[in-house]
Amino acid sequence: MANHLPDEIISEILTPVLKVPDEAFSDNSQDSPFAKCTESSSAFLLVCKSWLRVSTPLLYHVIVLRSTAQAAALDRALRFNPELGRFIKKLRLEGGYGDRVDRIIQAAPNVTELCFPLSLWSNDDVSGLVNALPSMDPTRVILFDDPNIRFNKNSQLVYNAFIKCLGIWNKLTILDVPWNDYYLCRDKLAVLEAIKDTPNLKSVRVMPPAFSTWSSRVPRYLELIADNKFLSSIKLKTRDRPFYSRHATILTDPRLRGLVEMPEMSLDHDFPLQFFIAAVPEHIWDRILSFCMVLEFDDKDPWHRAKARIPILLVSKLFARLALPHYYDNLNFRQPARFKGFVTRISSQHLCSRVRTLYLNPENPKRAKFDLSLALPKIRLVNIIGRNGDPLYCIDFQVFENLGKYSGPTLVRLDGFEVVKASSPQNPAVFNLFPHLRSLFIGCRAAIDVSDPATVPSGALPNLEELTLAHVHQSVVLTLAQMDLPALRSTSFTCSTNPDPFFKKHGNRLRSAGVWVTDIDLDTMNVFDLCPRMVEFTLFCGKNVPNPVRFTSSAPHVFLKNMAFKTTGGQSRAREKEWEPFLAKVKVGTFSALEQILLPNIHWPTTQAEIQKSVWVGPAERLLSDYGVKLTDAAGVGWRKRLKL
Repeated sequence: MANHLPDEIISEILTPVLKVPDEAFSDNSQDSPFAKCTESSSAFLLVCKSWLRVSTPLLYHVIVLRSTAQAAALDRALRFNPELGRFIKKLRLEGGYGDRVDRIIQAAPNVTELCFPLSLWSNDDVSGLVNALPSMDPTRVILFDDPNIRFNKNSQLVYNAFIKCLGIWNKLTILDVPWNDYYLCRDKLAVLEAIKDTPNLKSVRVMPPAFSTWSSRVPRYLELIADNKFLSSIKLKTRDRPFYSRHATILTDPRLRGLVEMPEMSLDHDFPLQFFIAAVPEHIWDRILSFCMVLEFDDKDPWHRAKARIPILLVSKLFARLALPHYYDNLNFRQPARFKGFVTRISSQHLCSRVRTLYLNPENPKRAKFDLSLALPKIRLVNIIGRNGDPLYCIDFQVFENLGKYSGPTLVRLDGFEVVKASSPQNPAVFNLFPHLRSLFIGCRAAIDVSDPATVPSGALPNLEELTLAHVHQSVVLTLAQMDLPALRSTSFTCSTNPDPFFKKHGNRLRSAGVWVTDIDLDTMNVFDLCPRMVEFTLFCGKNVPNPVRFTSSAPHVFLKNMAFKTTGGQSRAREKEWEPFLAKVKVGTFSALEQILLPNIHWPTTQAEIQKSVWVGPAERLLSDYGVKLTDAAGVGWRKRLKL
């Protein structure tokens, strides 16, 4: 189809995807906006010949070099096809890259905007950059500086070369420097002093004054910049709200009043109802407010979202009357006192029939006690959600039984609770009280009476799809192992127990399974053999590194696609190295369908220096090339192989 389109139309289609935003090109913050593990935009050139012909000038319009290999590839391309150099208008360098930089700049005579670093690593080769700068005459220069790099000989060479160029660049009109008056060393001051001798310079973009060094006098760095008689503006970069009130006095200086441009204050996102029509039917407002009052189950922070609902009730009497029933649909509590007040109110209100979801997340779960025994007889819950982390919110077995007695017929989700120890084994018939439950995340330290298998209700929990067990007594596992659970598809054991009986009964129907790291070493259990149809496997490791020998099965596992390791304890280089032997020895070939291995403590390197030191890059490239398996971080981002010399 593309072969029948004119080049002009193809160009209009491809320009948005190949264009490098100026905000990204000129970003001189510490973290590069191009440090992402994403597919290269050059992939569009491989679609067909017409796309290659049209896209090549668009691709070369903005060049970003982040490694020596990329610089070598560009140098080679320009030597074989010098015409490509004419397309380069913007050039961003994030390193030295040797004499290749000099050849690239000589081959690109139309570069008008240049972005490069002043601080470079001691093992960088800056000879090409230093030699090339005097031969250029850009209209716009963006500098960036990495405070993590100690000042060295290479940085000194680049500083000296740039200072000399400021006096000979006749076309330079815009300069962007990444500093303010915080920690101005001698070389940075030398750059600022050289600005006054730059002919034709019109605008300088700088950071606002640092609050810790601000006083009634004008900051020194602004005085130095303002000495340039050709300058027409000094643009301060955007800061947060305190900037405007604390630094607005800068405009009182007569020299800077006509030069300094303050960043515009962003408008609030809330606007009055200036076009409000009183005749809007109430059922329309009711529909709108129902969306405003909803709390999503999987919201990462429902407590923060819940606070935003209160101001809506205070807008008007109409809003309060219409929104209050929807507010009661989803309630959340962090303090027992507020929950007690809620119980008192619903005893005399019809709104108790509206309550469908309760979120209970006390600030101190070990001390806080919500008196659920008073509320449960008055409401019929569909969802009750406690703490999602450790420790879970503790309830006694009687409350658990009452929950099934009053809300069991309607309850769909029961998450984040732990039943405490009981004085005697409890009746397993309690699970018969939850016929419609689909999701269960619970801990249970109370023992269940399994002495007589006939007392265990085999038909209990017929609709349960997701099961997550935290700290549970072994009798709970045995009880669940004697049930049918026909709808079960996902099960996780987040703490140490013996899940062998459970997996022997239900493993064949599971699509997702998770176990504690020590349980996978049990000689009596091989989770991969017991769950042959498992697509996702999660290992809860804590601070431990699993034994790679246990990751095997007696027959090839043809369904497993995703393998995840949940760890705790933060990131450190020592902990990263502990995983290196595991990734080298694990038998990935046993799992023919495996696509991804997720490790949350992975931090992908973003610079050439970090790549050389990373312990993750080697295993990631080996797994991808040998088995086609992606090694990903907590966000599911995998490593993309970089260009090499």
